[in-house]
Amino acid sequence: MKITMREVAKKANVSIATVSHVVNNTRIVSDETRKQVVSAINELHFYPDIMARNFKTGRKHIIGLIVPDVSNSFFAKIIEAIEDVLSNNHYALLILNTKEKEDLEINSIKLCSSGIVDGIIIASSVFDYQKIEATLPNSFPIVFIDRTMKNASCDTVLMSDYEAITDGIDILISHGHKKIGFIGALPELSTTQERFLAYKNQLAKNNLEINPELILFTHKLESDNQIQIKQILENGCTAIVACNNLITTNIIIYCDNHKISIPEQVEILGYKNSDRMDYFLPESLYIKQPVLQMGRIAATRMLQILSDEEPTTQNSIIPSALDIDFSNSNRN
Repeated sequence: MKITMREVAKKANVSIATVSHVVNNTRIVSDETRKQVVSAINELHFYPDIMARNFKTGRKHIIGLIVPDVSNSFFAKIIEAIEDVLSNNHYALLILNTKEKEDLEINSIKLCSSGIVDGIIIASSVFDYQKIEATLPNSFPIVFIDRTMKNASCDTVLMSDYEAITDGIDILISHGHKKIGFIGALPELSTTQERFLAYKNQLAKNNLEINPELILFTHKLESDNQIQIKQILENGCTAIVACNNLITTNIIIYCDNHKISIPEQVEILGYKNSDRMDYFLPESLYIKQPVLQMGRIAATRMLQILSDEEPTTQNSIIPSALDIDFSNSNRN
């Protein structure tokens, strides 16, 4: 026999409306009352009629998440954080992987905005909003995460690594490095541009040459950076600023394969996305990004947009932190 809200309300000694507010998250309910309702739901094995609720509200209770690389631990953590927030609010997550390809992203946006989801959270590989604007219905809820683009006036949740990079470069200089290289990701990405700007500005501030032979970019997502790393080291680079966690890992693998000691022969200012990586990473400078926080903020913002009839655009920027640990080193 199918359990109804009426029976849950009777069991919890509350009104049917209160049960509805707890199930649908439509009004604030006291913690004590919520516990009573949740306890009754669990005891009676009550399952909300999702189809009926969706028909009544016009909502699918599904959010689309479009990311460029689901295999990258950075985006895996974003998925985890977003899914946690959405599931706690009775929303499901539909994940689409674009492989950093513009045509796949545009097709994913068209699919999501065709009516199968209530809104889209997207880490975009497109560099101009005008390319995707025509694919979106008017006022369709969308939140950009990690990356921004030209001509966009949508909600964004971003991280800034600018200060962490400038602080890291100052430390590299204090260690005696004068030939500091930079290996960047796709040069059109807003994240790459911010990190490269921090690199150039800090070298200039310290009167160090900005040598084009020590600045290289990768132009495809799956690149292992071997050519760039070999070239930059042969040009006399003694320290490398790696633009993301994949490039950081590729430098470490290259140095290990070629018996190049880190940080004694080359020092890295790179990225790590997990404290677990401390067991595997050689001693160097690493930027820790608040990835989970960014994902939670993006999901929460999407829910706010969906609950507000006239939402105002919001832009959130979260600073990254530099992880300085030379505990096993002879450095001062």
